[in-house]
Amino acid sequence: MYSRTDLLLEAQEALDRVWFVQRVEEVERTDLTISLRLYIRHDLFVQVFLGEWSGSLYFTSLRID
Repeated sequence: MYSRTDLLLEAQEALDRVWFVQRVEEVERTDLTISLRLYIRHDLFVQVFLGEWSGSLYFTSLRID
C-alpha cells in the first residue's frame, strides 16, 4: 500500500524521468490524504488522490479551458 511519502517520491521521479511531465503541484494534504497534480501542459494535468486509511488511489486527467 502507498503512503503519502511514496506518492510524493514517485511524482518527483516522474518529473525527473518522464519527458511530458512539466511540473508537480501539491494541491492538498491532510494527516491521511494527499492530492497532487502532474502537469503535462499549462492547461492539462493528471490529478492524483491517495487516501492512506482506505488504500484509495485515484487518477484523473483534466483539461482547463
